[in-house]
Amino acid sequence: MALYKGKEYTEGNNIEQPQELSNTYTRLWGLNIPNKIRIHFWKIINESMPTLWVLKSQKLVVNTLCPVCQVEQESVAHLFRDCDFLKQVLEGIGVVSSTSNIDQNWKQRLVEEVLNNSITGFRLLAISYWALWYNRNKIYHEEIREQVHEVIGFINAYMLEIEQLSGLSRSGHIPKHIIWEPPEGDIIKFNFDASFNQ
Repeated sequence: MALYKGKEYTEGNNIEQPQELSNTYTRLWGLNIPNKIRIHFWKIINESMPTLWVLKSQKLVVNTLCPVCQVEQESVAHLFRDCDFLKQVLEGIGVVSSTSNIDQNWKQRLVEEVLNNSITGFRLLAISYWALWYNRNKIYHEEIREQVHEVIGFINAYMLEIEQLSGLSRSGHIPKHIIWEPPEGDIIKFNFDASFNQ
């Protein structure tokens, strides 16, 4: 159950193990990924994504058909568990579901995915979900439909970039705190926020 614009809605039952959920949040906030992806994954866990199903309950849209697969109504569980496009992308990047119990509560299943994955696997899953939501928005708002291999390429490139930046931050030294001092002698220093042609 989640709140969306002051009203309650639910796509499944509440999670039964609060400690598992707490551990999931601890892993999520400790993950070495951009904050926008952490927040996105948090919204998925709490079913607070503005899917068409939620927007229809708020009387903001009429059609709830998933814009990605155009087969079922768009809910959080559909987009991030049942959608055929999602399954093809996750298979393409090597993310394998740890459980195949489709009748299991959506939130419980996602928490198990997080806790059973390695840190690298969890990072890849979070980036994949964020990339799939980005792809969904391109389809819905711009009518730009990418192929499975294009989304896989985007995810792999993003993952590689994060790993490279992480390596740079570990290998780089932290500069000493430098205090500004006026230049010596008859030197005048000018700082410009624009270009300067002497």
